[in-house]
Amino acid sequence: MADTQADKVKTINYKAGEGSGTMASETVNVGSKWVVPACRFKAPANKKFDHWEYSSAGDSNKKSCKPDDQIDIGTEGTLEVTAIYVDMVKVVSFDSNGGNGTMNDVSAKLGSYIIPACAFTAPSGQEFAYWAEDAKDSDAGKRHNVGDSVTFGAEGAITFYAIWKTKTASADIDTEEEKVLLYSATTEIDDLGFANPTKENKEFC
Repeated sequence: MADTQADKVKTINYKAGEGSGTMASETVNVGSKWVVPACRFKAPANKKFDHWEYSSAGDSNKKSCKPDDQIDIGTEGTLEVTAIYVDMVKVVSFDSNGGNGTMNDVSAKLGSYIIPACAFTAPSGQEFAYWAEDAKDSDAGKRHNVGDSVTFGAEGAITFYAIWKTKTASADIDTEEEKVLLYSATTEIDDLGFANPTKENKEFC
């Protein structure tokens, strides 16, 4: 007696990929649809399940599918189905908080994140101090200096606000006029017009 199509089945094997745990294999009749299941494997640390990749045994041409997809089963044999995971991320935004310019959002992987330098232009008469997790800088425990390492433990979003401080006066002498004034203040000129470096604590010889 010849086999009918209903007698033919496809065996579906599930693999954890980077994850762990087990999922029982199943069989699906040829000519029917395979309803893709949810992933019951445990994802690796700081990752989450994204989709399945599947192919017939010995076939390197992999296809993708999501839970609840319905796939036509046209031939018997074995289908290898592997769980694919993606990094969990925290979306990091930056607020100039009175400054000017823009900084792009960052999708940071969970775990350690290094606080970046400020690329905003400071308000007039001010300079960058540090980042804070609220615009009013109301919690000293949520201040972050450039180069600090913070740990993101869950997905979501966070905004760092630039905190500004009064600009420190520069001690540098930049202009020729400033140099002349300083020289005049520290050097005596004698009657013949020669410099007398007595105010510089030097001895003439």
